[in-house]
Amino acid sequence: MYSNYPRTQNSSIFSVSEISGLIKNTVEDSFSQVQIKGEISGLKIHSSGHIYFSLKDEYALINSVCFKNYAKLLKIQLEDGLEVILTGKITTYTARSNYQILVSKVELAGQGALMELYEKRKKALAAEGLFSSIHKKAIPKIPRKIAIITSETGAVFHDICHRITDRFPLDVMLYPSNVQGRGAEINLANAIAHLNEISDKADLIILARGGGSIEDLWCFNEEILVRAIFNSKIPIISAIGHETDTTLADYAADLRAPTPSAAAELATPDKNEIKQNLDNVEVRLKRALFILTDNLEQRLKYINILHPKESLKNKAHELNNLHHKLCYLFTQNINYIEQKLVRLRLGKDKLSANLKYQQNYLNNYSKNFTQAQNNLIESKTSKLQYLSKLLESYSYKKTLARGFSVVRTAKGEVISSKENLSYPLNIEFKDGTVKIK
Repeated sequence: MYSNYPRTQNSSIFSVSEISGLIKNTVEDSFSQVQIKGEISGLKIHSSGHIYFSLKDEYALINSVCFKNYAKLLKIQLEDGLEVILTGKITTYTARSNYQILVSKVELAGQGALMELYEKRKKALAAEGLFSSIHKKAIPKIPRKIAIITSETGAVFHDICHRITDRFPLDVMLYPSNVQGRGAEINLANAIAHLNEISDKADLIILARGGGSIEDLWCFNEEILVRAIFNSKIPIISAIGHETDTTLADYAADLRAPTPSAAAELATPDKNEIKQNLDNVEVRLKRALFILTDNLEQRLKYINILHPKESLKNKAHELNNLHHKLCYLFTQNINYIEQKLVRLRLGKDKLSANLKYQQNYLNNYSKNFTQAQNNLIESKTSKLQYLSKLLESYSYKKTLARGFSVVRTAKGEVISSKENLSYPLNIEFKDGTVKIK
């Protein structure tokens, strides 16, 4: 097994290369397929796609490498401090007598480790405010267009569309994406970013997938997806797994639905409920209109319309009373000022100047008042003329001029029915009254 390595002349003595080769063969034969549990440390992802890190426990450390062809198949995203179970083979680097594990598979070390990582991320992201209610965007009551991010091969999209069609048919688009496995979180985050950038934006995004294990849903706990949801300008409803499944994406979303079908109900109004509300509004409007019309009719019945001349006479009387009252108040005010000046013993000149000022003020006010009075009388006169013409147009004599007549009793009461007919009668025409016996 080690014939390819150079031997020394003395068969009991090995060369360095020979012993390194023997160790390499022995290690690789003995540990061609092993599983090792430990904590990831010193993680480095090379630009080539290879992943380098150390796996350690309390007492030891082993170098590990996962080449890109296996790295693409990993179901979880590696990070420092993550407790995992590695599957692979042990190999040595003979030039330096180092050994390492060539990783072909990585699994989290039990559901307890997953939940510990989940709580750790949840606490860190919550501290940044990514789950705070103050950042939640309002869900539109009647969206114009809904974008659904989910797998195009699953039944989730069809379930959501069917529920939307039943409730309130509108424009729905599918943005297909992986919803499980390594790299799914990147696809989902890119989908959200792209929907925010396109010109024909949706009013609402539903991020959905069916149920599964915690490992299946783990991409919805990745930080890159959580931040994409938080940064979205379009409101997002999360509908991930079953009602008991809660991911970090649910905390970051503007609204969480327990199931995809429930997300469709939260995203759309019920057309039957809207119709019922509109019918109720119509009934209330008709009732209110009837009440308003009835009130207006009652008010018109009790309005007492005065003759324009009488109304103008009342206004003139009020104006005259106001004039006398103002003159009286000004006189009282001047007397009060005079008495106050006397009490203060002001000089004669100052008193005369003040009285002259008050007299001028009174004269100016009297002129202004007279002008206002004339303007008011002129306005009321114009209104009186207008109302007189209006009253004349409503006069029954206009009707007589068109060929009609009024039949009255001898007492002057109008006869409107043949049953009330009695003689003698007075028939009024446009040009006079005729008495009939």
